[in-house]
Amino acid sequence: MLQLLDIPPECILDIADQLRKDSDVGSFALTNKYLYSILNRYLYRRAVRFPTRTRRGRLYYSIHTRNLNAVQHWIDAGVDLNARAVEPGSFTPLVQAVEARTGWLLPKHVCAAPEKYGNQYVRMAIKAVEDLRAICELLLANGAKVDRRSVHGWTAVHRAIVGCDDEMVKLLVAAGANVRLATYERSTPLHLAASQRDNRDTVEFLLDRGACRDLHSRTPSGDTPLHIAAYHGNIPAVGLLLDRRAEIDALDNLGWTPLHRLVEHYRVWVKSDDRDAYWRVMRLLLERGADASTLDNYGMTPLGRALTYHHPVRMVHLLLMYGARVSVTIPNGQKLSFSWKHQPSRVLPAVQRGMRGLKKLVTPDGLFRRIKDVEFQTMPPKLARLLVD
Repeated sequence: MLQLLDIPPECILDIADQLRKDSDVGSFALTNKYLYSILNRYLYRRAVRFPTRTRRGRLYYSIHTRNLNAVQHWIDAGVDLNARAVEPGSFTPLVQAVEARTGWLLPKHVCAAPEKYGNQYVRMAIKAVEDLRAICELLLANGAKVDRRSVHGWTAVHRAIVGCDDEMVKLLVAAGANVRLATYERSTPLHLAASQRDNRDTVEFLLDRGACRDLHSRTPSGDTPLHIAAYHGNIPAVGLLLDRRAEIDALDNLGWTPLHRLVEHYRVWVKSDDRDAYWRVMRLLLERGADASTLDNYGMTPLGRALTYHHPVRMVHLLLMYGARVSVTIPNGQKLSFSWKHQPSRVLPAVQRGMRGLKKLVTPDGLFRRIKDVEFQTMPPKLARLLVD
């Protein structure tokens, strides 16, 4: 053993060069502390000089295991901090670190009562979040490009926004992140922030840093940030966007306004716990002047979709109260209209009696039973004829 300790470092490195497998070099390094001190850094430099798929993945492993010393060794070895991983997503090391950090973030109610959810787990999560922030700062300080894209055009700030990591968003913007840089699907950071609930601070921060110029930007489907916020029932985002003069009746490719988008999403995805939030978003839109009678490309209004999909009575009531019009065309060609503003005292009881009662309000007295082909502009004709009989 003494003779091995006397070998000069240059000779040890020459011996390591003759070993083809990294595992053999690793075993050689574990012989004693002297060899480990020489060969540990050698292994990092070897992985950088002769990259393979396995060796490229070791940097990302060091990030996910929150090993700050290992990341520093990779940087000292000259690793490319802006190279994409050879894996689905093809994220850069910075994006990987941001994504790993968002996975450890705890909800506010957990942080407020750690003893309820296990003090040990909460402490471990808080330590992981701090370690990954330090790794992000280390990567940025050593040349990682904050706006480097992945294959799908995602940057670190996009991942931080989707992960609801307000602290990381501010850190990346302070490092020079572009708050208007869209993904390849043309989703701006403001679109992504509008899709996440309980992130009022992030939306306001982005708007104050220049994202207000993206209030009218559109995705390939024609959605504005207000469409996205209404679709997800994001009350704080809807309020902030309207305060910054977002177009309240903007139309997407289907002719849907944010109000249409909210009603359409409510019928499919909304859980019972979220229904009150969507109702409050609807009320906010209507209070700010949203047109409840806008026709989409299919000739449907928000009221028509709410009636067709059997939404709760209070949503129908709210739409009627803010001026949604119901129009019918009878066989002789006469078109009759009714709105809440004309006869408010008769609308709510009719809605509570169901669709049949609502039709009676807009049909002339004595004509209801004789009409067999009543077409509501707010619903498909086949459904209207079926409900009249």
